[in-house]
Amino acid sequence: MARGDQALRQWKILTRIMSSSRYGVTQKQLLEAIQELEPGGKGKRTLQRDLQVLESAGFSIDRSGRTEDGEALYKPIKTFQEIPPILPTVKELVALAVARSLLSMYEGTPFKEDLDSFWQKIQPIFKREARESLEDALAMFGTLDRPQLITNNISPWSKN
Repeated sequence: MARGDQALRQWKILTRIMSSSRYGVTQKQLLEAIQELEPGGKGKRTLQRDLQVLESAGFSIDRSGRTEDGEALYKPIKTFQEIPPILPTVKELVALAVARSLLSMYEGTPFKEDLDSFWQKIQPIFKREARESLEDALAMFGTLDRPQLITNNISPWSKN
């Protein structure tokens, strides 16, 4: 193999995948693209190794699609920079906060840790005053491990 052939072949594969239709590109189409570089040359195993190298280098490739014949389709996975920002409504944020509070009984589990991690990531959305108001509101709901139930007709809004 001449010096640089592997890099050139991988670049050809990558550019073919990136320029594919929204449905993706087939293995046959990728093989045709690399055989333009070396007619009668590299085959399926080389293509698979090159795809693994590209993925190891950080290029996300979706292999989940299939043609009608069952042949794999390859297409780029959108990066987070290409995904439009998610702007939650106030009601959605309150629902998330309540869910987080209710899941406090799962403290120490990956599920609770992931939810807490996500909660920390969205904190910049709130102004400090809004965060404090939300925490005050959540204190009225309580959680399953420390319920704040209304008993003896005492409302959580009363000053008792």
